[in-house]
Amino acid sequence: MKKLLNARLVKMGKAPLNNLGDGYNINDWLAVIEAPLGMSWTELTNFSGDNYEDRPSIGSFASECREDKDVHLVLCENDDRKETHVFAMCGNNIVDGYTGGKVTNISNTNVPSEYSKFRVKRDFLIWRD
Repeated sequence: MKKLLNARLVKMGKAPLNNLGDGYNINDWLAVIEAPLGMSWTELTNFSGDNYEDRPSIGSFASECREDKDVHLVLCENDDRKETHVFAMCGNNIVDGYTGGKVTNISNTNVPSEYSKFRVKRDFLIWRD
């Protein structure tokens, strides 16, 4: 995923990332979804206008989506809105920087403590045309 993201960033005239944790601009990720992956997306939920405390945590969001067989791209942010985190999820499977870009089954796993500061900001449905 890092190679795809960096290739797209360079094509857009932006600097490549040293690692996936360096940049979570959701618009860059959505551009990768469209090209080169050739997939489509639509925003399902936008919690941007909600208070931080009222947004779902990663754990509660994941619990609600475990039966969902659709692919979600999820943008999260911390309470002062200075840090963000992006992950993809389908059912019990998640992929992000924490998993090293590998698909990981989270059915019996708690969200790592360093991610507890993040709350869901936006949720996108991803599909192949």
